[in-house]
Amino acid sequence: MLFRTADIAAKVTIPLFCSEKSLWQEKKRQEKSQIAQGVRMFKAATKGDFREFLDTTEDQHSENSEEDSDLSEVEWDDIGADMSDSILEEPSLKVKPVSSVDGDVTSWMFPAEFCQSSIDGRNGSNACSVISLAVAHTFLTIDIPLPLGNHLPLHWTKLLYLCMRLGNALYDNARQSLPHRYLNAAEGAQLFCSYAPVKVGQPHPIRVKDQHPSSTIEEQLRTLVGQKKRCAALFIYDDKTVAFLVRQNGTIIVIDSHSHPPYGAAIIVANSLTGLFVSCFQKVAALNDSTFGNFTIVEI
Repeated sequence: MLFRTADIAAKVTIPLFCSEKSLWQEKKRQEKSQIAQGVRMFKAATKGDFREFLDTTEDQHSENSEEDSDLSEVEWDDIGADMSDSILEEPSLKVKPVSSVDGDVTSWMFPAEFCQSSIDGRNGSNACSVISLAVAHTFLTIDIPLPLGNHLPLHWTKLLYLCMRLGNALYDNARQSLPHRYLNAAEGAQLFCSYAPVKVGQPHPIRVKDQHPSSTIEEQLRTLVGQKKRCAALFIYDDKTVAFLVRQNGTIIVIDSHSHPPYGAAIIVANSLTGLFVSCFQKVAALNDSTFGNFTIVEI
C-alpha cells in the first residue's frame, strides 16, 4: 500500500532530537509544497489555462508560494475543458526539439536537459510510470491539437514539461514507501489515483517481432486504432515506461520522457500505424526485436 506524506509521518515512531525533528518537518513541508505545486500546474494546463500554468511555473521558487501550498485547495471536478488556439499566443518554454521526418513519421528529440532525469536541474528519476500516466490522463481528458508536418504545437512541449514535473513530484513525495526501482503500471496508477482518476488493465507481454501476431507491438497498437476513439497505453520495457496515444482518426503518438543521448525526451507521431512507425520507435527506444515489455491499457 502506498501512503501519502501525512500517513508516512504518522507511522514514524523513532525519537528525534529537536534539530533533527525541525529538519525533518521542513523537508516534509517542502515535499508537500512541491506536490501541491505540481498538481496546481497540472490542473491549470488540463483546464487550458496556460496563463495560470506559466505564472505557476515562473513562481515555483517563490518562498511565499511554498508556504501557502495546500493540497486541500486542489479540485479535479472541472478538468476536461478543450484548449483553444489562443493558448498558442502564450510564451513558450525555451526548448527547441530537433525534428526528423521519415515518410509519414515525424520524430522530435528534445535537448538533453529536457527529460525526466534532468528537468529543472534534477539528477535522476524513476518516475517514468507516473509521468506516462499523467501524459495518458491529459491526452484522454482534453483535445490537444495534432502536430502538422514537422511543426510540434507548443501544447505538447508544455504538457510534457508539466507531466514530468508532476510525476517526479508525486514519486519524490512517496519515495519512502515505494520500492527502490521503477513502478509497474498498477503501482504507478495507485500513486497517481490519489490526484486524478485513472485505471490500468492487465499487462500483456509483447515485443517487436514474435511468431504470434498478438504478442507484437504493432498488433496491440492496431487493436487500439481499430476502436476509433482516443486511446492510451503504457509500454514498460528494460525498466522504462513510455506512453502510446491513439486518436480517433488513427494518428498514433509515442511520448518518451527518458534521456536519449545526446538528446533528452522524445515524441514520435505518425498519421497511421505502419511498420515504419514501429521501426522509428524501436530505433529511438534502442529496443531489440526479442526484448519483451508489458503493454497496459489506460482508461479514465
